[in-house]
Amino acid sequence: MPGKPLLIFPAPSAAVRVKKNTGFGSASYHFPDFFNQKDRLTPQFESMQQSFIVDTADGLEPEYVLVIETVGQIEDFQRAVRAIPGLEWLAEIDEEAIEPDDDFYQTYKIGKSLFSKQIQSIKRKQSSQIWDLLRENAFISNDGYLFDKDINEFQQFIPAEFSEHSEEIIKIIRDESITCRKQLLSGRLFLSMSNKQAIDMLLSLWNQWDSGDKKLPEPYGKWTEIFKQTRTIKRWDAQDRLRDTGIIEYWKEELVLKRGTASKITFEIELWYRNNEDQRQEIQEKISALISNENGSIITTCTIKEIRFHAIKAELPPQSIEKVLNSEYTKIFSCNDVMLFRPVGQCRVAVSPEGTQRDFESGNTDGEPIVAILDGAPFTHHNLLKNRLIVDDPDDFGSNYPANDRKHGTAMASLVCHGELDAQEEPLQRPVYFRPIMKPDTNDFVNNPP
Repeated sequence: MPGKPLLIFPAPSAAVRVKKNTGFGSASYHFPDFFNQKDRLTPQFESMQQSFIVDTADGLEPEYVLVIETVGQIEDFQRAVRAIPGLEWLAEIDEEAIEPDDDFYQTYKIGKSLFSKQIQSIKRKQSSQIWDLLRENAFISNDGYLFDKDINEFQQFIPAEFSEHSEEIIKIIRDESITCRKQLLSGRLFLSMSNKQAIDMLLSLWNQWDSGDKKLPEPYGKWTEIFKQTRTIKRWDAQDRLRDTGIIEYWKEELVLKRGTASKITFEIELWYRNNEDQRQEIQEKISALISNENGSIITTCTIKEIRFHAIKAELPPQSIEKVLNSEYTKIFSCNDVMLFRPVGQCRVAVSPEGTQRDFESGNTDGEPIVAILDGAPFTHHNLLKNRLIVDDPDDFGSNYPANDRKHGTAMASLVCHGELDAQEEPLQRPVYFRPIMKPDTNDFVNNPP
């Protein structure tokens, strides 16, 4: 095409395919052996199954959210879920602060230069020799990870030339191992909607897993890895729906203001996202009925398919909330379709109408932007922002944007372009790309006070 540059591609070459590591979890994590794992988890599996049996006997067809907490890394959990009829993947949540115990902990990796670094009279080559002896006598793996074996037994393999340091060598290994075992672990929570058929199938696979190394038949082979690394298996319960969202603190504050009044307390209910639209609608109607039964009401709903988000904004009388704070969970708080209860994401803050007076350096910028701001619309012709912003507004938010609502976008643009007030920074020499992504709600409580 005329006016277009000619693109020259390099000659193709074959790349070496990197083989994926198929080992279980992290090489540095210790997992319980097969028999300990069976003793730990069998009661948990049976408890899950018993819950379904009891509820089914009462005439219900229950679905529970199954929570599998694993230690270490497990990939492609969804593939394992698809192999189990009645199991529907919902979410995976990373955990970065799992407390270690006697079954799950970080194993210590011994470096070849460990002993030369900590014992002055041992040279690097001699330290490597001790390392080789540890590996040859099965105290460490080929990668240097310490096996679960009494390290005191290594003393008999230490050569005579190091005999004066033998106790110190053992102590170094023991102390480093103890320190390592106290480190927090990482893992994941795998959450799936399950029915009785799925739990029966899982328990059947669990019973088929009859040795630590034997893999389950296809298409269930992935569950061998999951069973090995599972720390707990349980139902998602009422306490999980309230934990770490700030809702308890929010409700306590609201009760101080509204206890004994006719006012209701507003909050958000985030639901487990279901792929089927009819199922989402059915669940939404179910939640609405449960809220209505407690003299509450639904304010609005929200579904965003792209991020698998389904939520309801609701309100309940103060006495209903007070029951929850006393651990009296009514049907809405025990509902298996609810993922979390959250405070309403809304706040009101005081903003200084005058701002802060200060001399800013004005002038032109040069080059292409390397910083972008996504915010509400700014005052594009503000003296201190002139020639500093490249405003891209394809949604035309700025055509009907009240001046009073441009304060935040302007403040953010000033912060980025000129820096903190007390930092005495030079302004950016390049322009800043600015894309308005929010606009005022003319029907909000600020513009329409009660």
